[in-house]
Amino acid sequence: MGRLQSSVGLVTGTNIQSTVDQLIAFSGQPRDRLQSNITQLGQQQNAIAELTASIIGVQIAGKSLASPDVFQSRKATSSDTDSLSATAGSSVSTGSYEIRTVQLAATHTARSQRSFSSATATLGAAGKIDIAAGGFLEQTTPLGELNLGRGVQRGSIRLTDRSGRTADIDLSNARTVDDVIETINAASGVRVRATADADRITLQDLSGLTVSNLRVEDIGLGETAADLGLSGIDVAANEAHGFDLNPPNSDAARLTSLSSLGIKFGSGTDLLATFSDGSSLALDFNAADAAGPSTVGELLDAINAQANGKFTASLSAEADRIVFADLTTGSSDFTLADGVGAAVASTLRVDREATVGEIVSRSIVKPLRGTSLEDLGGGKGLAALTTLDLQTRDGATASVDLSTAKTIQQVADLINASGLSLSVKLDDSDTGLRLRDLSGGTTANFVISSGDSTANTLGIASDSADAIVDGRSLERQFVDRSTTLASLNQGRGPGVGSFTITDSAGKSSAVNIGVSAFATVGELIDGINALSVDVEAKINERGDGIQLVDRASGGGRLKVVDFGASGSAKALGIVGEATTQTIDGESVSAIVGGELDSFEFSATDTLESLVTRINETGRFATASVVIDDSGNSRLQLLSKKAGAAGRLSIDSTSAGLAIATTSRGQDAQISISSDNGPERFLSSVDGVFKDDSTGLALTLKQLSDDPVRITVDKNPDAVTKAAKTFVDQYNKLVDKLNSLTFYNADTQEVGLLFGTSEALRINLNYGKLLSGQVRGAGDIKSFAAVGIRLNDQGKLELDSDKLVAAIESDSTAVVDFFTKKDTGAIAQLDKVADRLAGANSSLLINRTETLGLKIQRNTERVAAMNQRLESERTRLLKSYYASEAAIAKLQSNQTALDSIQSYSSYTSTQQ
Repeated sequence: MGRLQSSVGLVTGTNIQSTVDQLIAFSGQPRDRLQSNITQLGQQQNAIAELTASIIGVQIAGKSLASPDVFQSRKATSSDTDSLSATAGSSVSTGSYEIRTVQLAATHTARSQRSFSSATATLGAAGKIDIAAGGFLEQTTPLGELNLGRGVQRGSIRLTDRSGRTADIDLSNARTVDDVIETINAASGVRVRATADADRITLQDLSGLTVSNLRVEDIGLGETAADLGLSGIDVAANEAHGFDLNPPNSDAARLTSLSSLGIKFGSGTDLLATFSDGSSLALDFNAADAAGPSTVGELLDAINAQANGKFTASLSAEADRIVFADLTTGSSDFTLADGVGAAVASTLRVDREATVGEIVSRSIVKPLRGTSLEDLGGGKGLAALTTLDLQTRDGATASVDLSTAKTIQQVADLINASGLSLSVKLDDSDTGLRLRDLSGGTTANFVISSGDSTANTLGIASDSADAIVDGRSLERQFVDRSTTLASLNQGRGPGVGSFTITDSAGKSSAVNIGVSAFATVGELIDGINALSVDVEAKINERGDGIQLVDRASGGGRLKVVDFGASGSAKALGIVGEATTQTIDGESVSAIVGGELDSFEFSATDTLESLVTRINETGRFATASVVIDDSGNSRLQLLSKKAGAAGRLSIDSTSAGLAIATTSRGQDAQISISSDNGPERFLSSVDGVFKDDSTGLALTLKQLSDDPVRITVDKNPDAVTKAAKTFVDQYNKLVDKLNSLTFYNADTQEVGLLFGTSEALRINLNYGKLLSGQVRGAGDIKSFAAVGIRLNDQGKLELDSDKLVAAIESDSTAVVDFFTKKDTGAIAQLDKVADRLAGANSSLLINRTETLGLKIQRNTERVAAMNQRLESERTRLLKSYYASEAAIAKLQSNQTALDSIQSYSSYTSTQQ
């Protein structure tokens, strides 16, 4: 068993542990002094690190003064900060800019006209809500596209009606032909109505007088009227036509840009032609020229250069279409089709069979105002319009010849000019026509009819006592093969993801919409049609997306499933299972996608349940229940996309839940011009503009009746701010030095770095530069000359007025002083910082390394001393315990001797 050992000697009573501790403590005094030295060295090392950081802070602050951008900084001042605020980058030229606030941004919002007692009240009638993200009929040409791209000079025109009254009409804010028409029609003082057909602007005098001619003049040296084709109108007639802005001129037609028509070339074959003789020809317009044709003329030349005598491409007699003529003979059909990834035939609408050996394209002339009738019906165009018969409720009748109409706006203008008391304009969803009977009569129905299909074609056939007729959607095509996928889904695109297509025979294939796999709708369609599944993809009949038709004739059902949470198929509107539909007169199993969400509801549905369904599956709008001023509940729809890109077409087939637009999605718009420069228009979805041309950043807050003037000046505040930062940073270095080098005579306390050469050299280096001559920095020789000087406490002071005065007096000299390479003030400050605290063998870095080595050596010595002291402790303990054992043994022996002596004495006595 082990032996018990006490810290107190059992024989002598000595406290062995305490005695040994005291002896070791005495022996450890050299070690303790060394440990104290290590602590002090560590504190000095930390102090050196703090000084290093302070010097680097001074260096960084100094570098801000060496940046040319600081001296080129600009300050933008707005004359109306409540309407428009501005900031200017260093690249903005000094001067002034005039900003016209044209339009605020808005997110599309719509609300049900019917209200309900609560969100849980039943709707009471079945119906459907269609929410579409495009297809609007209100199309107008930007003024910048007129006159072969030269645009229209912004200014004012003077208009005189036949009563002799005049009005000066300011068109400086007009961006489009529509803006021009609306501004003229809203002008006070004259009674003139402006309209625009496909080619020109027409003015109609409504004064009913003949005192004066109907006249249009430019004001001053302006050319606004001339650019609009109105200059020179001075007629003794009630109607005057402006010049044709799209003249039937082959030279002008040849200059039409292909990008304005939406034509896109692929990476290989762009146009595939088959001919009457049964042969075919693939045309690649990128083969000879990597850029491809850019105008109609260049396209015609490229086609004819590769036609091999098989066919020709030329302008029509009116120079508004392209005519493709088959030069071969035979019984086969002459057809044109797109190549893979291309959109030439489909965009020109020539992807069909020929009529008598010719295929004629759609019009290549963009109408001034209104959607071309060729773009309606999902892109198939409307059937030829003839005569429309009208009867208002007061019994008045009229017939309107629509055969000359080329656009939906012309249709409306012709009906409005019928002489009947009615008005025609686009409906609330901007996808069809709305006719309103203004007669106030009650003796007859409001009748809209025709001897043929014209009324039905326009979707306005009616025979009703109602005063309003809302036509059906005319389905303007706005998605074709050249449409980019990124522009779909309100500009969010389908994203990067995958989905699987399974045909009715059970065969499946995956479609991966990667970052660059498919860029356009045409490429996606070609990609799907190249899969192993028996599915046909093409543009749908509405002209707003793609459709998938099952051709497998299997026992299952065509379906599309998104892979994981990618949502790409949902974004395209093609997720789900096929239904039986009639497409191109054929009953097929199909999935029709596109920019349309439909939500059917029953009479027992509630607002709450309808809102839930829209928010769960809707792509374009967020639904909610709002409380109106009467405390009743209404359905509200808010576009998921701000600005014009988020504009929605919303239609409900239930009259009891009619949806009306309360805020139309639009971009904020401003115009900007310098005193001597042209006016430019900018758009923004949120009212925040970054004008790359000027470098101005602008924020529109509210509209202003007057132009806002932005004045851009030099901004010395940026220099004084940078100088103050430098001064403050240097003074922090001085404070840090003072806290580390102090000496208190009363207490004899000293700072960690008191008397060190490092502190002295820091003071000397900076003091010499900041208070002495700066050589090689140009005409300015010292910091004091630019308002930066050392005071009697060794700190810097900044005289901002002196600095600004120096800049205003000679900015080049000030810039040179601070920024001159190698010899400038900041370059020399850099050199001081590098000598004192730089990474390569600088004063403080060397001192830090020296301290580190001392700490390391002393730490090693302390470790060795601790080891020796521990050995000494062990030896002393053993010695003390051995002494106790020896003393105990001696005492035991003495006791034994004493016993023997006592026994001897006892024996002697007995004897």
